[in-house]
Amino acid sequence: CAGGVVCQLETLTDSAVAMVTVVGLVSSQVVTGAELVNWAQATAAETDTVMSDNLAAFTTTVTARALLTLTKAVHVSSVTPGNHIVYSIVVTNSGPSAATIFISDTAPISLTDVVVSSSAGGCTSLPCVVDRLAPSTALTVYIAATVAQTVTGDIVNTASVTTTADLVDGSVTTDAATVTVTALADVALEKTATSAALAGARITYTLVARNRGPSDAANVILTDTLSTVLPVAQNDNCGVAGSVITCTLGTLAAGAAVTRTLVLTANSSIASGTLLANRVEITTTITDLNPANNRAAAWTRVTASATLTLSKVHEPAAVTAGELGTLSL
Repeated sequence: CAGGVVCQLETLTDSAVAMVTVVGLVSSQVVTGAELVNWAQATAAETDTVMSDNLAAFTTTVTARALLTLTKAVHVSSVTPGNHIVYSIVVTNSGPSAATIFISDTAPISLTDVVVSSSAGGCTSLPCVVDRLAPSTALTVYIAATVAQTVTGDIVNTASVTTTADLVDGSVTTDAATVTVTALADVALEKTATSAALAGARITYTLVARNRGPSDAANVILTDTLSTVLPVAQNDNCGVAGSVITCTLGTLAAGAAVTRTLVLTANSSIASGTLLANRVEITTTITDLNPANNRAAAWTRVTASATLTLSKVHEPAAVTAGELGTLSL
């Protein structure tokens, strides 16, 4: 039976039976439900009195089966808000059949600017379909995204794969990758003050809070401590309690700056030459990359000054020589 198509059986005696076994390999590309019809025909050199039983057929229904393995990974385990991450989804078909696969991955709302691509092309968004993934081959889908500025904590992203083929036991169709988002920012402070002032005059303090990023800074507070209690003429929406002025700024976006202007009055009783110290601190509830620039100070030299006026009055306005007159200074 060389070739598996034509077999020369030589002479069959009366009532003899010959069995021929033909083994064929079904193409891995054949889909589930396909019917393979195999025909066989017997002929002889002698006259056959019954020709109707010389031809027979058998139909085999194909079931595609595939061992699929999905793995998902992310290129970093931790990031800061606003940074980029890249996920990879690898689907491997270990056969025996080719499989049309459907890949799903719903990006969490904490990810923005999502871009999808694949090693085989065609997957530019999710879910996507890959037609006829051959046995012993793999496909990689890449997902690039940006972490939202407001996100902290763990981002868990899950991918899954389904197929029209029957799954072989041991297939892995779901996997997840976790990224930990930690907010980091460098909040910094700048402060200026009136360098010299008269006792009784006003002193202006200018506070500039900056967030140098990379993340938004949450719960930002400026705390300004005076060296002595001074009357506050302008608090610029900051709270005043004794010698402490507190400015609650809330969330300060990366790259943003906020200015607060405080106007105070130097008491007229302050001794000339007094140096008034003013110290301010900025804080945030996220991790600060550079605490060294969270404090600033400014000093104002106070001097005393007064305008004296002298007046002189004589009573009566006119006197006789030899009489007394009164001078009032």
